[in-house]
Amino acid sequence: MMNEPNTLDNLTWPANVKIFYPTDEVKMIKETIWPSEDGPIKKYMEEGNTKTRFTYTSGKHFSTKHYAFLFTPGEYKNCDFEVGYYVQVAGLGASADDVRFTGNKSGPFVESLNKNVPYAGSCTIERSGTGQSLDSQWRSAENFTVKAEQGLMWAVSQGAPLRRVSVDVGDLHLWDSGVASGG
Repeated sequence: MMNEPNTLDNLTWPANVKIFYPTDEVKMIKETIWPSEDGPIKKYMEEGNTKTRFTYTSGKHFSTKHYAFLFTPGEYKNCDFEVGYYVQVAGLGASADDVRFTGNKSGPFVESLNKNVPYAGSCTIERSGTGQSLDSQWRSAENFTVKAEQGLMWAVSQGAPLRRVSVDVGDLHLWDSGVASGG
C-alpha cells in the first residue's frame, strides 16, 4: 500500500512555524505574526507633559523564541507586518513572483528601532525622530515580490539577509532616517 505524499496540510509542524494562504484573512495573518514583532509603545516625558509615542524597541535580542512564517503562492493584499528578532519569512513558490504582497503598504518590513525617541545627548540617536538600525539583526526574508506603493523597508544591521526578493513598485529602503551599518 502506498503512503499518501506529504503536503503542507498533512504534515505536523511545530507551533512556531505558521503557514499562510492567500485565502486567509489579513487580520488573522497579522494577529498571528504580531507576538514576534519588536514593537510596542513606550511613554516619554516631553516638555513636562506625558505623551504616548510609538516606537520600535525590543526586549527580544536574546529571546529563545524563534519563528518561521511561510507564505504559499498567491497575492496578499495590504498585508504589512514587521519581521522581528529570530524570524524567517519565506515565500513557498518556485520563484519570487509566485508570492506577491500588493497594495499601498504591504509585505514584511523592518523599521529603525527607537525611531521616535527624543534626542538624549549622549546616545546613538543623532536627533529626534531618526532612530537607529545598529541592532536590528537576526531576521531574514526571501522568495517573494513586493508591489506596494511604499516599497519595502529593510533597515537592518548584520545577520539579516534579504534574498530572492523583487520590489516591482516603490523602492527598496535599506535605512530608515537613522544610523545603519548595512545588512
